[in-house]
Amino acid sequence: MKTDNFITYLEKYSPYLWTIIKSHPDKFLENNDMLLINFERFRLITKMIDRFQEGKKIFLDLGVYPGIVPQICFEHLSLKPQIFYGLGLGFHEEFQTSMTKLGITLLECDLDPRLHLDEGRATIIPLEAESVDFVVFTDVVEHFFDPFYPLQEINRVCKNDAVIVLTTDNLTRFGALFGMLRGRSCNVPLIAGNLFYKGDWRPHFREYSKVELFQLLEWSGFEVVEHHFYEAEFGQYRIEAGKLIRKDLRNLSLKGRLVDEIRKLSIRIIPHLRDNHILVARKVKTFEEMQHSSPKVVSDLEDWTSQRERFGNSNYRK
Repeated sequence: MKTDNFITYLEKYSPYLWTIIKSHPDKFLENNDMLLINFERFRLITKMIDRFQEGKKIFLDLGVYPGIVPQICFEHLSLKPQIFYGLGLGFHEEFQTSMTKLGITLLECDLDPRLHLDEGRATIIPLEAESVDFVVFTDVVEHFFDPFYPLQEINRVCKNDAVIVLTTDNLTRFGALFGMLRGRSCNVPLIAGNLFYKGDWRPHFREYSKVELFQLLEWSGFEVVEHHFYEAEFGQYRIEAGKLIRKDLRNLSLKGRLVDEIRKLSIRIIPHLRDNHILVARKVKTFEEMQHSSPKVVSDLEDWTSQRERFGNSNYRK
């Protein structure tokens, strides 16, 4: 199957039980599943994987839980990689069993060692250097305290010219701007962030603009070959009577409809006001070259000031 019949696949697929939302204040989300709730994101991810996977044999899904990307790759795209690795933390038994049935090799690894929450677990990807062809890194980077560390590790295990597909929230989205105009923060609410939670699932630490993503990837030895802003349309799709349907937004209040119309007009004129990024990048520097040419974590104030002067003038005009 290919991306042109993705909707047909969705109308027939069986979601994993742990991806189903049992209860939710929004009845449209109740008994819905994570793939449909994030329909647009997974549609675009599927499209990018399908376009760039040719000739790639060793796959790594970094942030594999809840297993939707492997499910799509094997059931819908019918990929046949030699090895498909899935990396994450705290896999439950049911998830492990399902991934094993798909042929996924699971790796448990904590790639945010500066948090000191690893509890003795591996803090480097347990794979040989230059062994991976294709990396899926979707809606994960925003959960890291230090996002540069996992990107360096991805570089280390990737072959030259390996591909990475990355998605994440857009810091410059309309919702963040609208919130700030109302005197509200564009950051994750304090109670919903990492301030009061310490565990294997990490809340958002921060979100990124396009320029920042390009900087992180360049510093990590990757060159962005394609980038798009997109609207995630979170929670607007579900299956009813075997057909994909979209939520009827006409039931919004007058104020809600007005804000939505302003949003639609704004994102049509100014793409960087859309709420998410998807990009594809290729590895263009070896691990050693990347280490030599990228910023370092330093303790000395003078070294830090010098680094700011050296790397603070990046001005992407993409």
